[in-house]
Amino acid sequence: PAELLDHVVDHLHNDPRTLLACSLAGSPLLNASRYHLFTDLHIKPHTRSLFRLIDILQSPLNTIFPFTRWL
Repeated sequence: PAELLDHVVDHLHNDPRTLLACSLAGSPLLNASRYHLFTDLHIKPHTRSLFRLIDILQSPLNTIFPFTRWL
């Protein structure tokens, strides 16, 4: 069941490398993985990374914005 998969992924919240692998494993793990990967985004101001992230978040194809809580 999906709740069990969510629980397993929740235990991986401090392991971004494993969360990335889980997000590629299939849609049942994708949302739970993204929740932990994109909740807090730390970007230095006035860098290329910041402007790229803004472009991604403004895109109509953006799928990570709903998981972003802190920027």
